[in-house]
Amino acid sequence: MLRPWLRLVAAGLLATRALAFCVSRPARTARPMLASAQRDDPEKLEWRLLKSLRRCSGEFEMICEGDKIAVAVSGGIEYHLVREDTYSIVTEKTAPGKTYCSLCSRLRRGILYTTALSLGCNRLALGHHRDDALETLLLNMLHMGQLKAMPARYHSETRGIDVIRPLMYCAEDDIAAFAAREGFPILPCNLCGTQPDSQRREAKMMLAALDGLGDGSARKNMLRAISDVRPTHLLDRELREACGLDRATGDLVDDRGKSVVKH
Repeated sequence: MLRPWLRLVAAGLLATRALAFCVSRPARTARPMLASAQRDDPEKLEWRLLKSLRRCSGEFEMICEGDKIAVAVSGGIEYHLVREDTYSIVTEKTAPGKTYCSLCSRLRRGILYTTALSLGCNRLALGHHRDDALETLLLNMLHMGQLKAMPARYHSETRGIDVIRPLMYCAEDDIAAFAAREGFPILPCNLCGTQPDSQRREAKMMLAALDGLGDGSARKNMLRAISDVRPTHLLDRELREACGLDRATGDLVDDRGKSVVKH
């Protein structure tokens, strides 16, 4: 049987997408991979998801004794349904030709913070997964000129709450296949993915294409890459200095830089 925590998170992830989790449907180019995941043995699929969940939760110390975590779930336990009209605000405030994503995300995040704090929670669990992080990485590189993805855990100074993403190491196709097997309902969203020129949709297609060009491990290797950064081989001089390296040469100047001096 799937462990209770994974079942809890996965149920909330797919069943109440609008409340606390954000999971995109697989793009057309990713459907062959999804079909492959759906053909996997159920126990193998559950083991893979559980392994990724445990690894992420453990490495970033997401759950500690005494924590009260706000997580969206469906059925079997007490839940709170929050209804807010973000659709009207987003469509009204977004200029023609601009994407809905940024404003929609900020509005929904604010609602989640407020709800979690009103319930006395000190942590908020979001459902972003591996593919979300990699798509964000590509978008920031190509459109913002920054090497930045998504943190698995961070603290909101303005709201005083920890935010965790326990599914950060889980593949979107695995989550979708598990949800389909469990029969989780997916609430429709009339904003996400409706714009034909969505940059995130393009990033998703790029990732699927990269997997298709090789042995299918591009996304797996990219996730490993953002977990194994080599400041000595990048051009960010401030990062080098912060890591105890010489700004110009990358040579070790402080003992704290020993862990990042890799070749």
